[in-house]
Amino acid sequence: MRDTGIYLKKTQPYSILATGSIDYCPSGTCGYHDVRPEYGWPFMLRIGKNHYLTPLYYVNGFTDVSRLPGKLYVGYREGSVTRLGEPLNPEYYFDDVGAFQVDIFVWNTDDFSKIAEFFQELTETNPENKAITDALKDATILKGIYLAETKTSKEIEKTKKQIKELKVATPEKKQPALSSTSRQKAEYSKQESTAEHEKQEKVKRLEEKLAALMKKLSQLQGTKKKLEEEREKIHLLTEELAQKERKEKDLLAKLQKGSMHPPVIVIASPEDGSEVEADIIRLSGVAEDDEGLEALEIFVNGKLLKTKAGRGLIDVKGKYPKRLNIEERISLEKGENVIRVRATDSDRISSEKKLTIHHIETLRNIWAV
Repeated sequence: MRDTGIYLKKTQPYSILATGSIDYCPSGTCGYHDVRPEYGWPFMLRIGKNHYLTPLYYVNGFTDVSRLPGKLYVGYREGSVTRLGEPLNPEYYFDDVGAFQVDIFVWNTDDFSKIAEFFQELTETNPENKAITDALKDATILKGIYLAETKTSKEIEKTKKQIKELKVATPEKKQPALSSTSRQKAEYSKQESTAEHEKQEKVKRLEEKLAALMKKLSQLQGTKKKLEEEREKIHLLTEELAQKERKEKDLLAKLQKGSMHPPVIVIASPEDGSEVEADIIRLSGVAEDDEGLEALEIFVNGKLLKTKAGRGLIDVKGKYPKRLNIEERISLEKGENVIRVRATDSDRISSEKKLTIHHIETLRNIWAV
């Protein structure tokens, strides 16, 4: 990761355009000869000391709002990295050939109309530049959301003010003249009642309008949240691709070091090819591997009897055990029984031990008379 020297404020809009290509294996030892930022997993950015992000997925550019404040870092990965995006295997990068070209725009305005207009002008002179059109697309989406949100918020404040003014306003009361007749007084009273009713009707209509505006604002905020969720989905998708690349790179490194040894399985009892009269035998032994055992499976006559696999084997230090004892009771069928023990290490390399046990009928003593 490289410090760009840029500090992003919270909610500050920014855009990043990334192009180029890197050959991870110029010697031809792997298939990663044309790695591009739009693949998603290679390009990383980080804001402050927060977890790195992978914002590109089949795109070369994006426009977004910083959700956290901090320095902006960018970089690319090859193999495993820490949560800050720093490499766990720096030696992987030594022979890389090529580069990513990264352009960063930090905007001093939250008016996405101006940001979209800027990229629109760039696309007119660079219509084939995918990074620009990708950044424009995001800016246009954010422009629509923020314009609608700003307009709706203003209408909400205006409507609230109108409701408040109506509720505190007192209709002007016309006092009938002293010489007014009873009929004239009744007419004045009727006019006052009508004015109050009209006021209440106006308040009701404005309150209905306010409720509709609040609902619209909530929907707009929901749309912004969905955009954030889409960003998170993109990050998860690129992480899956990165795991595939990391495993291939790690396997290649171990192959080059000559450390790809399969697990060792030793069965103490029973002996292969033995004959037994008992219906149940005890299978005893051990499986070992220097890289750690990810799974241990036992099959009897083609059926899975027991498995130890996945997170259940990981110890408190987050590592797979290097040794697993085998102690299982095995029910036998009449005749030939085939027992297979398969061990798989953390590199997904497996080894298997096969035993054939013959279950024979109990021999009875025959007495001659």
